Amino acid sequence: MTASIKYVGNLRCVAQHTQSGTDIQTDAPVDNMGKGEKFSPTDLFCVSLATCMLTTMGIKANAIQADITNASANVTKHMLANPRRIGKIEVDVLLPAISDETNKK
Repeated sequence: MTASIKYVGNLRCVAQHTQSGTDIQTDAPVDNMGKGEKFSPTDLFCVSLATCMLTTMGIKANAIQADITNASANVTKHMLANPRRIGKIEVDVLLPAISDETNKK
């Protein structure tokens, strides 16, 4: 099992990662009857995409001995209605400058 998730009321859930015990809480967004005090489930969906992209890039960078430490991503979610769903996800990836020394490897 990867995680266990519990609905704790008031449109909030707590997910616990089985291996580490780390918790993530979610709230429904304000525009969907929630408090918006935490990431929404659809926010986490978009964040998961961006972190997956950076992690995959890090794996490849390690394989070619390039250092992409401090690479970052900004993710923007665009919602649609009827039915409410994610319509578009924009991910802007920012890479650090790679030195000539790294390029020679």
